[in-house]
Amino acid sequence: MTLFIDPSSNAPIDPNTGTTVTDASQRVELLFQTLEANREQALLPAPVLAELCICFGSDFVTNRLAQYSCFHLGEFGLRAAVEAGISLHVDRNTGAYKALAQEMGRHRLKFDRQIISIGKVHKASTIYSDDEKLKKHAIMQGLNVVSTYELPLPAQASFNLTQPSPATP
Repeated sequence: MTLFIDPSSNAPIDPNTGTTVTDASQRVELLFQTLEANREQALLPAPVLAELCICFGSDFVTNRLAQYSCFHLGEFGLRAAVEAGISLHVDRNTGAYKALAQEMGRHRLKFDRQIISIGKVHKASTIYSDDEKLKKHAIMQGLNVVSTYELPLPAQASFNLTQPSPATP
């Protein structure tokens, strides 16, 4: 979402080439143009919106989001909170929580679980992310994950919006 809000943001790294993704902001813009044209929704988890507002300011973010009607706010309500709690409880009972919390930090771990939980309760089929840790857990939770490098260039406009990441186990 950072590239959508501010196209001059740093592009992510393509793991296949080790270089920045070519035309990353144009790929992201095309994604939302395509969602808009197909009358599909893009779920924006509330914690992600909050982070964007912290980074770029709420007026700038809301003005940019208002350019498209495809955005739908995914709130962290009761069902998402329970879903996140279940996920973190399982991590804690299997011993994975401590290792994950040490690797990525407790707050980051909880933030990522909130995003995935919001996606699950809102029945999202795909998460768009370049964050490897978020991608790994989302795939384990049965969600498709598409990274910026997997989005087509505007010249290749025909594509499947829910193509799963090749990292799917």
